Amino acid sequence: MALLDRDDQLATIAAAARRTRDGAGRLVLVRGQPGSGKTSLLAEAGRRAEATGMRVLRIACREPDGPDAALDRLLPGAPGAAADEHALFHQRYRWLHQLAADSPLLLAVDDVDLADDAFQRWLTFLARRLDRVPVLVVVTERLLFRYSGAPVDRELTHRLPGSLATLVDLGPLGADAGVALVRARFGAAVPEEVARECARASLGVPMLLHALLDDLAAVGEGWPEVLAGGAEWFPRGRYGAAIRTLVSLAAWDARQVGRALGVLDGEEATEALLPAVSGVDGPWLRAVLQQLRHQGSVVGTPPRLAHPLLRDAVLSGVEPAERQAAHRAAAKLLYERGAPAEAVARHLLRTPGPTEPWAVDSLLCVADGAIGEGRTDLALRLLRHVADSPLPSPALAEVLSRLGALEALSDPLAGARRLGEALRLQPDEGRRAAIAPALGMALAAGGEVAGAVAALDEIAEGLADVELAEGVRAVAVLAAAPDDAVWVARLEQLRAVTDGMSPESLPHAIVTLYEAGAGRISAAELAARVRHVLAGRWPAPLDPCLRALAGSALCWADRTEEGHRLIDEVAEGMAPFAPQFATHVAGQRADTAVVAGRYERALAAGRDPRVASTPYPAAQVVLALVELDRLDEARRLADDVTARAPRMSWEWNFFLFARGYLHAALGDPDRALADYLECGERQLARRFPGPMLMPWRVEAALTHAELGRPADAARLAEEDLALARTWGTERAVGRALRARGVALGGEDGERALAEAVAALARSPAEPDLVRALVDLGRARVALGRGRAGREVLHEALARAERLGAPRLTRLARTALAAAGARLRGAARSGPGALTAAERRVVRLAADGHSNPEICAALHLTRRTVETHLTNAYRKLGITRRAQLAEVLADE
Repeated sequence: MALLDRDDQLATIAAAARRTRDGAGRLVLVRGQPGSGKTSLLAEAGRRAEATGMRVLRIACREPDGPDAALDRLLPGAPGAAADEHALFHQRYRWLHQLAADSPLLLAVDDVDLADDAFQRWLTFLARRLDRVPVLVVVTERLLFRYSGAPVDRELTHRLPGSLATLVDLGPLGADAGVALVRARFGAAVPEEVARECARASLGVPMLLHALLDDLAAVGEGWPEVLAGGAEWFPRGRYGAAIRTLVSLAAWDARQVGRALGVLDGEEATEALLPAVSGVDGPWLRAVLQQLRHQGSVVGTPPRLAHPLLRDAVLSGVEPAERQAAHRAAAKLLYERGAPAEAVARHLLRTPGPTEPWAVDSLLCVADGAIGEGRTDLALRLLRHVADSPLPSPALAEVLSRLGALEALSDPLAGARRLGEALRLQPDEGRRAAIAPALGMALAAGGEVAGAVAALDEIAEGLADVELAEGVRAVAVLAAAPDDAVWVARLEQLRAVTDGMSPESLPHAIVTLYEAGAGRISAAELAARVRHVLAGRWPAPLDPCLRALAGSALCWADRTEEGHRLIDEVAEGMAPFAPQFATHVAGQRADTAVVAGRYERALAAGRDPRVASTPYPAAQVVLALVELDRLDEARRLADDVTARAPRMSWEWNFFLFARGYLHAALGDPDRALADYLECGERQLARRFPGPMLMPWRVEAALTHAELGRPADAARLAEEDLALARTWGTERAVGRALRARGVALGGEDGERALAEAVAALARSPAEPDLVRALVDLGRARVALGRGRAGREVLHEALARAERLGAPRLTRLARTALAAAGARLRGAARSGPGALTAAERRVVRLAADGHSNPEICAALHLTRRTVETHLTNAYRKLGITRRAQLAEVLADE
C-alpha cells in the first residue's frame, strides 16, 4: 500500500534525486519521533530511486555499532587504512566519487542518531562536498526528548549547518489517512466513527496505529468498548508495548510528566499538582508540555493525555508501588488544598487501605454522600477500601456498620455478618443500639426471621440503658414482619408490656401502628398519638427508626405533608443503618404520589437505584405506569418482580395489589381478582384488615361486579365501608362508597356513588374522585338521566386532563362517547376507538396469530380475548378476522 500523508516529503526527496542525477548531490535529513514511519519513507524513496536507475546502498544504524562499524557496513569494500581520520574521510570520499561515476548513488541511512560519532562526523564531512558528486544521502533521525541538560551533540541536526542539508519533518498522520489505514486492514465495513477513534488513539503515529490494529484483530468483536475501556483489554498487547517503548526512549522529564498526567487524569493536572506529582517544575515542565502538545500526546487545559488507551498504556509501564505513591501524593496535595472529597477519594482508591485520619475521613465523606444519592456501588467500593485498613476497633466498627447495612440491600446475610462484626467491635452502648435495627432487618430479609428476633433480644439484654433496651426489643417486632405468625406473636407480647411504658416510647409507636392497621383506632387518633410521640424525647440511636414509622403513619392518615417531612428527615440524616429504610422511604414517597395523581413523581421515587425491583416501591411504579397507559412497561416490571422478589415479605402484599390492578387494565379480570383476594388473605393473616394501606376489597368488589357477581361485590364493599368509617378518612370512605354504588346499581347505587364523590372531593385523592365521577356519570345515564350524567362525565374528563392522567382521560372520554356526547378528537368508532387492551389483541390477530397464541402471548384467558375481539369488530365495523389487516393498514 502506498504511504499516506507523505506525498510532500517524498516529493522533496525526489527533487533532490533529480538534482543528483544531474551531477550535484544533496543530504536530506528526515526527522520524526519514533514510530512515525521514517523507515517506511526511506524504503519507498529507495524503491523510487532504483526505478530511475540510481544505485542504492542501505544501512540501519544500531546502538551496539562500534567505532567505524556503521561506515564499514554502508561502504563495504572501501579502503580502510589511513594515517588519521581526516585522511580516511578523504580516501573514502574519493572511493565514493569513483563508485558514482558509473551511476548516481543513493545512500539510505536509517536512525543515524544511533550511529557512532565517527560516522556522524563523516556524514558532516561528506555533506560539504556533495555538490561535486552525483551522490544523494537520505538520513533519518529520531527526535527524542533531551531535557534535564542531556547532551544533544550526537544529533546530526545540531552538527550540520542548515545550508548543507534539506530538512524533512514527519508530523503525525492526518485523521483521513488513519481511517484509510484502518479500512485497508479491515475493509470498508468498519464504521466511520470507529475508524476515526482508532486514528485518534494512535496519535497519528503509524507504528501505534498498526500495533493497535493488531490488538483489535486479536480481540475480534467489541471494538468500541475496547477503544473506550482502556488498555486493560490487552495489557500485554502490541499497542501497550509500543507506548512503553516510546516512553523508555524519552528523557526522565518527559517520562515523569507523562506518568503524572496519567495519574492525574486531566481535570486535576493543574499548575500546582503537576509539578508536585511529576517532580518536574519551571521551564523544564513548560518545555516538556510544549513538546508533548506538538507531538499530539497531550491536549486540553488543564493538560491531559490525548486518549484513554494512551493513558492506560503509559500507566501500565509504571511499577505498582511507584503508581500508588503518585496517587497518594496527589490525594494529599488535593486534600491540603481543599479540593472536593470526591477528587481526593479517586486517588485514595488506587492506593492500599488508608491509615491516616485525613484519608479515612475523605473516603467516608464521599461514601456518606454516595449513600444519600443512591450510588450504592460507589459507596460499597469506598467502604470496603476503608474496611481493609488497620483501623482502631471503634473506628472500624463505624465503617463496618455502614458497609453491612449497604451490603444487606443486595445480600442480606452477607450484610448481617458485617453488622455482627461491627457489633462485636463497638464498645459504646448507643452505637450498639444503632446497629441493632440494621442487623435484625438484614437477618429477616435473608430468611432468618427467628434468628433476627433472637439476635435483637440478645442485644437488648446486654444494654444497661432501659430505654435503649426497650427500643431494640420493639425493633424486633419490625424484624419479625416477614413471618406472619412471628409478627403477630411479637406484637401481642409488645402490647402486653407497653402499659407501664412512656406513651412517647418506640414500643408505643409500633403498637399504635398495629392498632390502626387492625381497625381498632381511627386515623385522627393515630395522628394524635403520633404527634404525642414526636413531641417526646427518645434515645438518639433509635430516633431515625421512630421518625420513619411516624412519617408513614401520618401519610396513611392523609397527613401527607407532615409525613413526607419526617421521611425526608430520615433520608437526609442517613444514620449508619438508614439504607435499610431506603425501600420504605422510596415506596412511601411513590405511594403518596400515586394517591395524588402525580405519576411521573411516583416513577422517579420508585426507581431509586437502591430499590430497583423491590416489591413495595415497584408496586407503586406499576400503578403509575398503568395510569400513564404505559401497560407494556408495567407488565415487564411486574414480570421481573414476580420472577425475582421474595414472597414472604409484607411488601409482597402491596405488589399483589398493584399486579391485580395491572391485570384489570389489561382486560383480564379473573387474574386481577385472584391477586386482590390473595392480597387480602395475606393482610388478614397479619391481622391488618383495615383499609389504611391498600383498598384491596374495593378493587375486588369492582372486579366481582364486572364479572357479573353483584352479591360478592356488595359483600366486600359493605365490609370495607364499615372498616373505612372506623378509620375515618374521606379517602377510605369515598373508595368504599364507590364500590358499594357499583355493586348495588340502580337508584341505591347512584346515591352511594354521589356520596362517594362528595367524600372524595374532600380528600387528597384526586384520581379516586375522577373514577367515582365516571361511575356516577354512567349510573345516571343508565337511569335515563343523560344530561345529568354527561355533566358529571365532563367534570371527570376535565379533572383527568388537568391531572395529566392518560388512562383516566381515556376512560372519561369513552364514557362520554357511550353517553352520546360529542367530543373533539374523541373516536366513537374506527381504530381510534379501540382501548389499549383491544389494540394489542387485534394487532396480534391481524398478524395471523390464533386465539390460543394470543392468550399465551398476553397472558389472558380465552374469554377475555374473545370479548376484546368482539368489541373491536363492532368498533371497526367488520365481521371477519380476515378484515383486520386491511382496516389497520393505515395505523
